[in-house]
Amino acid sequence: MDFPVLVKERIVQKKSIANFEQALEILGQPLIEGGYITESYLRGITDSLGKNGPYFVIAPKIALPHAQAQGNVLALGLSVLRVEQAVTIFDREVNLFIMLAAPDGDAHLKILSRLVDVMDTEEKQEFLLACPVEALQDILLQDWK
Repeated sequence: MDFPVLVKERIVQKKSIANFEQALEILGQPLIEGGYITESYLRGITDSLGKNGPYFVIAPKIALPHAQAQGNVLALGLSVLRVEQAVTIFDREVNLFIMLAAPDGDAHLKILSRLVDVMDTEEKQEFLLACPVEALQDILLQDWK
């Protein structure tokens, strides 16, 4: 079975969502349906958030929700959600969520380094937050085909 890391259908734009739990559902469902993760992976993210705080909010308004694979990640994949109205996670507002699903530590580091290249400056981050969704798709998909 072919497991592309990211496809256009897993890059979603919404005006608003209710909360972080809904963000996880929107991000996780296509990865579950595609055979990338199990539902337990989403619970792992929620549990880690409760224990460690918002460790995955890596820049202003940008979060990379993820957790340890622990057998719940079956293939390397990403899912993206951008919302116009920020979601508050603890005291941090987030508009761009990129869910990481990495089956092992090596894959985790590889995917993180590629994401860092896409958003390693404040200018790149601001562009990802404001650009049309088609441009967001083009930028993120260019390395994941």
